[in-house]
Amino acid sequence: MRLMKTKLKKNLICAFSLTLIFIFLFSNTAYGGNNNIYSNPEQKLKQIKNEQEKTKNQINLSKQKEKEFQTQVNNVEGGINEIQADLDDHLVKLDELNSEIRGIEWDLEKKKNKIILLENELREKYAILVDRLVEIYKDKEEGFISILSEPIDLQDFINRWKLVNVVADKDAIIVENVLKTRNNIIVEKKEIEEEREYYEHLIEKQTTLIRITEKKRSDLQEIYNQKFTLLTSAKKNTKQLEYLLRQQEAEAKMIEAYLASLREGSFSGKFLWPTVRGRISSGFGYRTYPRRAFHYGMDIAVPYGSPIFAAANGKVVKVTFGWGGGYGNYLIIYHGGGYATLYAHCSRIIISNGQSVKAGQVIAYIGSTGFSTGSHLHFEVRINGVAKNPSNYF
Repeated sequence: MRLMKTKLKKNLICAFSLTLIFIFLFSNTAYGGNNNIYSNPEQKLKQIKNEQEKTKNQINLSKQKEKEFQTQVNNVEGGINEIQADLDDHLVKLDELNSEIRGIEWDLEKKKNKIILLENELREKYAILVDRLVEIYKDKEEGFISILSEPIDLQDFINRWKLVNVVADKDAIIVENVLKTRNNIIVEKKEIEEEREYYEHLIEKQTTLIRITEKKRSDLQEIYNQKFTLLTSAKKNTKQLEYLLRQQEAEAKMIEAYLASLREGSFSGKFLWPTVRGRISSGFGYRTYPRRAFHYGMDIAVPYGSPIFAAANGKVVKVTFGWGGGYGNYLIIYHGGGYATLYAHCSRIIISNGQSVKAGQVIAYIGSTGFSTGSHLHFEVRINGVAKNPSNYF
């Protein structure tokens, strides 16, 4: 069991280191600058560890801000809910008042119609009374005499006289009753109008209260939006910092794995010539063609399609096709002990990423892909992330 754990640990270290070699040792283009930051991985690891601590502190501060803003958001939200409850109560009360005043308006309308009917009836009754009085009193000789003429006896006369007065009084009473009813309804109408004015005043106060409450809710909603924006920003900042921390942790693990690979590596430091034959068309160092720049490898001019060999035992950590940042089709082999080699401008590559290779094994064929002026092999050697002159390692 212990043997299996040890083997698993070594495999994990190997996997990390293989990934790291590509990132650290060959992060430049074929004609770019040297990434000197990885020439001292211990210092880089220490720097990343310090950055991790700073990031953790920033995360803690950001989370504290989150907590503060969340509390503020919750408090404002609670205030909004309370005001909304008050507003709902005010709106219910307003509906009740409006319902009351609609009933009052209905009663008032009925009273108005009743008054109109009574006034019409009053005019009619009054007209009848007037007509009857006119008929009775307009002509004494004809009015009373015609009614009281030809009495049979005194009693008959008295009865007729009483009849005339009874009829007149009865009409007057009818008119008086109609008038009294009308006046009573007018009083009721006035009372209803006063009640309506009272309810209209209540509605006005309730409407003002609703308007004030809505303004409070609107003001709190604006504060809520501001606090929620701050909360969202704090959460976003926390996520970004946590992502940064994960990157820093991953980079630290890669450097640790890289350092472990350096300690465990046993490569002798001598390479086989990577082609069948050929001449060095451009050496390591500064050059002016095809442009003035530092050349981090060796160009070996070989006929197109010639085989390319692995310079030593190792594991393929990168295979890329296309422009490749100027390399064209290229591959990288890690040999252990911090040593890695790169083979660029290939026409074809016949091995795959992650594959183990032996020294002298055919891995690709000469081409002119990428930034190239003719068929050749661009060959690089890097040790602990630093480009070295390949001529010193054959």
